[in-house]
Amino acid sequence: AMAPSQWAPASNATIEVRFKDNVEVWYDAEVEDITQDGLTCSFEDGHFDTQIILPERARLRRRRRPGEEPPAFESGDFAELRLARCATEPARWRRVRVEGVFCMGLHLVSHTERGQGRDPDDEPCLRGTRVVRREDMRAIFGCGGAELTKATVPVEAELLAQLPATTANACATLVEQVVLEDGALGDGPLEGFVHVLRVRVDRDTGSGITILGTNAAVARAAAIAPAIFVKELRLQVCREMFRRRDEELESGRGKPKRVRRKSFAADAEAAKWLMGPQGRRLSAAIEKNGVQIRVEEIGPQAFVVHISGHDPGHVEAAMQALEVVEERVELGCKHRLLPMMLHTVKDTFALVACFFDKASGAVVIRGTREHSARAVQAINAYQEHLWEYAEVLGDTRPQSERSSRAAAMTRAAGMAAVAAADSGVA
Repeated sequence: AMAPSQWAPASNATIEVRFKDNVEVWYDAEVEDITQDGLTCSFEDGHFDTQIILPERARLRRRRRPGEEPPAFESGDFAELRLARCATEPARWRRVRVEGVFCMGLHLVSHTERGQGRDPDDEPCLRGTRVVRREDMRAIFGCGGAELTKATVPVEAELLAQLPATTANACATLVEQVVLEDGALGDGPLEGFVHVLRVRVDRDTGSGITILGTNAAVARAAAIAPAIFVKELRLQVCREMFRRRDEELESGRGKPKRVRRKSFAADAEAAKWLMGPQGRRLSAAIEKNGVQIRVEEIGPQAFVVHISGHDPGHVEAAMQALEVVEERVELGCKHRLLPMMLHTVKDTFALVACFFDKASGAVVIRGTREHSARAVQAINAYQEHLWEYAEVLGDTRPQSERSSRAAAMTRAAGMAAVAAADSGVA
């Protein structure tokens, strides 16, 4: 027997079955499968084990139309009484005999069967009479031969694989609802009966859609099921597309890109430097960082540099590469090789300017933040190694044994850059 969990949650496969031909007790049961041996049925709350019931011991449920009054019974009539489920048995219908009719729709009935009907050794029970309501009774109708069939509708395995299990079950439930609400099923010999219909999606085996029910219901479901599943697949694709779009919006990838802008002031010297020869320095910054740079003249010898872009990191990187700052380094002593050393530092670190200010007695450094910081360390290294310069210039060895004056001056002027490189600055 197939597990009930393989079917859609909203099942419309309830029928009535009995276990012995001579006992008129009809239990509510769910059709789980149809085989050559009979109907595989399960029972409410697992009161009974799953069993195979012969078709002649099964019947469809009667439908009470909206507003229909319960039938009127007289003394001596036979009817079926609805008994609610109990601790040992599921809900059922049992044949009774009307012994008397009272006011307010109450009837005195007696049971025509002494046993429960499941086993031959049942003890007599429910003997005697009881008072019941007319609403809990119905007329006796034909007992059996529920004509149920089973059909399989092939559906592409790839299509079913793309549908989640919950969506596939929802489609199966929708097929059941559409078929059972069809008014055409109520015509013919089954008028007044509840059609049995159960739809299962075999996603694991890939066989397609399995349908159980009456002949008319199965034929109708087999005709509309493929269209419903294909439509649901298209909706699923659309839902997935919208879900991804929502995720992108939440993460910021799908939002309209916001333009980030930064500006800084520059004088004529700084503006000329950031342009570079034939504008190469400015073009390199634009290409490297993917930003837009515009130099605006706001007055005599006054400019403003505007940087804009979508990525804040790139805008910041471009500003760090182009913004000119000024640093000052106090000198403890001034050597005659200082101009050559400053020229070397300016060329080494691509500074805007590097000169000695006589008024303040300090070296003025103008360049980007990174280059200015490295130049400051180089100037400090020059002061720390000033004694080495003196040793070079004070060499008293013969001319043939020592370097030329030009070589000594070149070496002394380049020691600042060498010292900065040794310290990891240059």
